Amino acid sequence: MFGLIFNYWIHRRWRGWWHTYNYITAAGLDTGLILSTIVIFFAITFPGATLPNWWGNTAPFETTNFQDSLFTAVRKTVSEGEIFGPAKW
Repeated sequence: MFGLIFNYWIHRRWRGWWHTYNYITAAGLDTGLILSTIVIFFAITFPGATLPNWWGNTAPFETTNFQDSLFTAVRKTVSEGEIFGPAKW
């Protein structure tokens, strides 16, 4: 949203100011992203820290895809003489 406002609305109204401060604004946003990523890593996901237990953290581990990666998903086999799928194509 900020990029849309900055690159469309400000660029159309104050072109000289935009040409002067576009680079420093982009650098500031990138720096903020990097710093917040480092803070989040050390505050939440650093080894030894406990994560909050909520739906977004537990739901991916209860799906069939996760069970497939552990080889614990339900496996059905076809017996001798049986076929998988329709009898006629």
